[in-house]
Amino acid sequence: MSPATQRKYASEFKVLLNACSAGGMDPWNLSEPDLVFASLFYVLSRSVHSLPGFLSACAKCYEDAGLRLPRGDMLTSFCHGLSRLFSCDQIKSSYALLKPELVKILANLDQSSFSDVVFGAWLLLSFLFCLRPQDSRGSNLRWSDISFFPQGGVQVIIRPGKGIGHHGKIPFSAPSCAGAWTNLPAWLRLLQAFFPPSYPLDRPVFARRLGRVSSFSSEWFVQRLRTKYVAAFGQLPSSKLSAYSLRRGGATLLAEMGASNLELRKHLRHKNFETTIQYVASLESRSRREELTRRAM
Repeated sequence: MSPATQRKYASEFKVLLNACSAGGMDPWNLSEPDLVFASLFYVLSRSVHSLPGFLSACAKCYEDAGLRLPRGDMLTSFCHGLSRLFSCDQIKSSYALLKPELVKILANLDQSSFSDVVFGAWLLLSFLFCLRPQDSRGSNLRWSDISFFPQGGVQVIIRPGKGIGHHGKIPFSAPSCAGAWTNLPAWLRLLQAFFPPSYPLDRPVFARRLGRVSSFSSEWFVQRLRTKYVAAFGQLPSSKLSAYSLRRGGATLLAEMGASNLELRKHLRHKNFETTIQYVASLESRSRREELTRRAM
């Protein structure tokens, strides 16, 4: 189990502990009615769509303790009822940052600023599917994972923070695009130039240079993304702008270029094909709505 999955399961089980505290239940000796209460407790503070994941996480924690979670017909019927009751509880997808928006943000960055160059490289690595938001946590990307080619391209070895057991280490390559703001090798070379030649290769790529070694956080990246978006466009988009906006934007671009669902699944590193289908359908619907509006305008 990857560290990211372990953190997710621990977070979900903490909700169960809170439910048991509120209901006066023993978290390691639950009855099925107790689990029904915990399920309602979970949905009222989160989303009904996440309930199956919550129950799976609790079942895994029970299994690791040599126990069995009491899931039966009562719980199944209750979960179906919750799904109908909260049918309007829709998953809100992150905004898909499109390439023209990405280019404008990159063009507004100061390439003599260390933090701006860190942000620019991170932005492109995310848009091009090299990094998932989980992959930047724990400083997974090291300088030893990056190789520059004589012809100008770059190879990056991805060590996923999520799904590493399924994917393993993944090589990613990008060519040099001279004169383009989206030239990933150029941004990585710019970033490398801020560090001394003796800088250890096992250190994080997104590390601060001063004081003891510490990494830029994903929270820092998201805050900077929103700040730079407002600086470029005057206001935030109508839907949520997050680290996932880069992956959604990249998927939009590939879909518009005619990439198949299978190709998208491979690039997005989705284990389940159904995830990719839902992901792309959301992007296609937005693209179609915008195209109809464009024609009307």
